[in-house]
Amino acid sequence: MESNNKEKEIFVPKKWDDALDYEKIECKFYDGHDDSKFKLLGTICTEKDKYSRFNQKDLNDFLPVNENLRWIGLNSAGLKLRFKTNSRVIKLNVRENGNWEIYNMTFYSQNGFDLYYFDEKSNKWIYHASSTPEYYDKRAYKSTIGRFHNKKVREFILNFPTYTSVEKLEIGLEKNSYIEPVNYPTNEKIVCYGTSIIQGGATSRPGLI
Repeated sequence: MESNNKEKEIFVPKKWDDALDYEKIECKFYDGHDDSKFKLLGTICTEKDKYSRFNQKDLNDFLPVNENLRWIGLNSAGLKLRFKTNSRVIKLNVRENGNWEIYNMTFYSQNGFDLYYFDEKSNKWIYHASSTPEYYDKRAYKSTIGRFHNKKVREFILNFPTYTSVEKLEIGLEKNSYIEPVNYPTNEKIVCYGTSIIQGGATSRPGLI
């Protein structure tokens, strides 16, 4: 007869990749304007090294109509970077022209970025995370926005803030990782004109507009 005092088997859980210390993964930072690695979309601006929806001449033309239009035209709503990488971590180094100050909006919408990846099984874009800021001065912060278990090549969309202007953006990827810019499958354009709702007013994050 088997003894009731038999020692029970102890279950030892598998050590998941979540145990990785992502902050210790060595990264290299790239300028978001580097079109050999990222495709900037959602803008007609042809001026170099600007994250704007319009050229300066267009913004000046807004002044006789409405002074506020010029400020709103500087905002980065609708801009996005599209790219592929197998990096296990995606970091941001951001400088903007203003702070979170609109009372009926979250930081993540007004000043933050959010990250989507394409899921091949469901054929859908999946929300991954929003930028949680670690400010190092009043208008600049760093954030780790992407954490992944393996080095699978994934396609990403990084959505820009809705009600502020991005002056500088550096993207940190795992050193020696694969990077490729991705464009839309068509060059056709859609122009949207409307109220603050079109820009993403009161949304919780930029990917929802």
